[in-house]
Amino acid sequence: MENVSEETRRILRETEHMFWSRQSEVTGRMYEILFEKYPQTRDLFEDFKPHQPNVFATALMAHMLSLDDPDTLLSFRVGIARKHVKAGVREEHYPMMADALITAMREMLGDRMDEKTIAAWEAWYQFLACLLIERERDHYQGTRRLFPE
Repeated sequence: MENVSEETRRILRETEHMFWSRQSEVTGRMYEILFEKYPQTRDLFEDFKPHQPNVFATALMAHMLSLDDPDTLLSFRVGIARKHVKAGVREEHYPMMADALITAMREMLGDRMDEKTIAAWEAWYQFLACLLIERERDHYQGTRRLFPE
């Protein structure tokens, strides 16, 4: 997948403060929505810890800081992909997480989340998801292992 557009990056830079200001609330609510709306995802978080929403928020914001050069966080993403593979995360789980994230952002950030802003955050999440999905798919198919044999 191509990198996010310049317009999307501009919108993300202009709106990231909204997420930063309420990141714990947004990601906490995101997990509530995820588990309520998609109960099958609960098993992926067998060892769910109270700090998991902050871990997710930190990962999002780290990637936000690397908008212009996403490859700078390649080793970070490999670590995330390893955790996902151990937990059994599959490609079909990413849209569920995206739905929960955007729904939580709409709830917590209200009218500050206009349609252009929502579209930018969705595009950016989709870009990040594709990077992880590709790495995880390679592992599942045996073309590029995430763990040493």
